[in-house]
Amino acid sequence: MVNHDKLFHRLGCIKRLEAAGDENASAQRLTLKLQPVDRTYIEDRDDIYRYQWQSPPWQTDPVIRLIIQVIRELNQENCLFAAVGVNVWNTDLSPPIWPPNPFMFSHCQKLYTFTQEKQEFPLTVRITIIPACGPLFVESIYVQQPCSKVWMPLKNWLLTIPDIEAFNHPLTPFELTRRYWRRNGRAFRLMDLPAEIRNIIFEYALGPEIHPLSNVNLLQEEDITARQNARIVFGIGRRNRMMRESMPPPDDVYLHLSDFRGNIARPSLALLQTSKQVCLEVLEVGWEATTKYFMDLQVFANVADSRIGPAVQYNCLRKIQLDFTHAGWLKFFGARINSGIPVSFAMNESESKGHYLGISKLPKLSRLEMRFYRPVEHRDDQWDDQWHGDSGHELLSHCQSVFVDMICTFAYPFVKHIRHIKLMGFVKKETKTKWENIYAGKRDHDQEYAMSTIPISNHPVFTGYPFASARSLVPIPAVATSYLKTMISRIII
Repeated sequence: MVNHDKLFHRLGCIKRLEAAGDENASAQRLTLKLQPVDRTYIEDRDDIYRYQWQSPPWQTDPVIRLIIQVIRELNQENCLFAAVGVNVWNTDLSPPIWPPNPFMFSHCQKLYTFTQEKQEFPLTVRITIIPACGPLFVESIYVQQPCSKVWMPLKNWLLTIPDIEAFNHPLTPFELTRRYWRRNGRAFRLMDLPAEIRNIIFEYALGPEIHPLSNVNLLQEEDITARQNARIVFGIGRRNRMMRESMPPPDDVYLHLSDFRGNIARPSLALLQTSKQVCLEVLEVGWEATTKYFMDLQVFANVADSRIGPAVQYNCLRKIQLDFTHAGWLKFFGARINSGIPVSFAMNESESKGHYLGISKLPKLSRLEMRFYRPVEHRDDQWDDQWHGDSGHELLSHCQSVFVDMICTFAYPFVKHIRHIKLMGFVKKETKTKWENIYAGKRDHDQEYAMSTIPISNHPVFTGYPFASARSLVPIPAVATSYLKTMISRIII
């Protein structure tokens, strides 16, 4: 928070610093003696009134031209000096001290005032030429320290006056560099950097997350030909639900989802408009180096089916994250919870999109991240609804580890060829370590036995799942028993 001091406090601070021997404070006091402050503003804070030094008319002065030359040189040599923005003015209309007056045998002196960009009270000092006769050089210009009366070379004195504390906040190295470049008219040459560094910059410039979309007509999503002939784009980021409700398509693509990880802005595509080479490099980095995030299984299918434009020019889906709700994961693998006791699942191979992760669909997929939400974060989930009564109160605590185990078991036949698979989100450490080791081939896994522990019913919609075993109907005793106890307790009550 910025502290806005009153004018008399600011003046008192300068006076105390002068009494302590501060040379710059003495130079500021000399300025205030020559141009006193307006006392009617003595009680005003600096956000209401700031002292303004009034410069006299400009003079044709060889000395001041040399001082400006030194300031420009220091702006190029010293980043801190360039940041404060030093300038020089003649304090009054007295004649210049150069060329020297032949009738004056002593050293002539003249007052000059030095201002800084954020400094309220400028510094006024005496300047002379030593030696008084001879050619005028920068090395012959000396400044008198107001307090100690010692003469210093101009360049040495200028390096002592930058007032960084005049800024409302400490300047970061980035801000100092930006001011240094602006002061010297310099520009950062991006293309001079190695390609590896440029790629890192492009990745940061595009944004932290890429949520690609297909421009397929929503009425043609079921048509595989339409999906294949639709181009994919970098997408619109991730929006807050309340914002999305008032936005037209395609901003409402994820309208049915809730956000728990904040908003993600649209990818910044300004670099695509700079040059042809930068445009090509940015596109390659954006499509091949970044992770693509999907929160909706239909959006994922639309993007994966594209066969034109970036989909064939780049390896767009080399790294992906599937960020589905519980209902989304079940639907992705064609699973549906059957009502009744014991709890069971109906599997429909024709509705499953698990094969989109297979080697036949995405042969170049090398990194997969599977994110899971807390069950209570999505009340529209079948998994969540199964364990709640008509009143909406929780009847039975569902086990997130059981759900993650089940989804990872469903996914195993499709993803076992992928080199890097990470479980993220609401997943216990033991479950995460177990399945990441299984996918990496560091731990044995019996897929048939794992499937046998999942109660898959012989519902008519079940037409034979590729990983379903003969022992497909095995109730979960703990779940069934708990569920029955809960129902009995409700009846007794």
